[in-house]
Amino acid sequence: MTPNTPTVLCVGHCTLDTIGLVDHVPASGGKVEIHEFTVQGGGAAATAGVALARLGVNTRFVGKVGDDERGDTIRRSLTRDGVAVDDLIVQRGATSQFSFIVVELPSRRRQTYWTRGTIATLTADELGDHLLDGVDLLLVDGFHPQAQSDLARRARDRGITVLFDAGQFAPGLEPLVAHTDIIIASERFAMEFCGVGQPKAALDKLRQSGPSIAVITMGVEGSIGKDESSMHLQPPMRIGHERDNTGAGDVYRGAFAHAALHKQPLGRAMAFATAAATLSLRTLGGRQSMPDLDEVHALLARTPLAP
Repeated sequence: MTPNTPTVLCVGHCTLDTIGLVDHVPASGGKVEIHEFTVQGGGAAATAGVALARLGVNTRFVGKVGDDERGDTIRRSLTRDGVAVDDLIVQRGATSQFSFIVVELPSRRRQTYWTRGTIATLTADELGDHLLDGVDLLLVDGFHPQAQSDLARRARDRGITVLFDAGQFAPGLEPLVAHTDIIIASERFAMEFCGVGQPKAALDKLRQSGPSIAVITMGVEGSIGKDESSMHLQPPMRIGHERDNTGAGDVYRGAFAHAALHKQPLGRAMAFATAAATLSLRTLGGRQSMPDLDEVHALLARTPLAP
């Protein structure tokens, strides 16, 4: 760990992604050649953690893997990118998580097939108070809602900022949202959780549920956010050779956490997160072309900030 640098604890899903690039998705029973493929680490909280580490933040990850070869690969994928995994839980005799993702060109539409293997859900007993020692921000992804909600409550009791990477909606997430300071939700999560069809109305409902800052990511339409004093619409950025948006939302959340740690106002935090997520689109997968701090600042320097 680097002295005098903020520390983030990321807790949640980690997996191994195999991503293939095809010209088109075949009809039922058909075949199509894979032109390019990659195998790399994935998972919402894990990918957000890698984004933070690439941006120079002390980052720790807690999740669960099996004691199989895939679990070893998941662990190595995190340590290789500078994420500390001393508290990663290894479940004996279990089969680790796996995802297969098909990306279609030129549309860049994705189809994802995944399994959690035989990994058990994290429990509150496995997330002890010692994990929060020295932590400035806790990032969770809702994959283990009860345990993460309990940990988020304890974090807030200790004055630690809690960010919820709310990509996928599932019933029973209300307590976790209530213990969150910052929620960054996909558009689909926001609509399903809030029961409204307009992002601006959803922002209000999300903030009424507990968080002081709410952001909704909207893909090619950018993102929209609201805090106590302002609402901000961040348009998308372009680099001219975007290939794949796998993991881009999680990169956005990791980068936003970086900006929040450095006390950036909402608009600048959203622009910073958008720049990082955009740069991650350069190659297949969320991690292969994940940017460092200099790359993000370079893109921001040539991109006018939204009003």
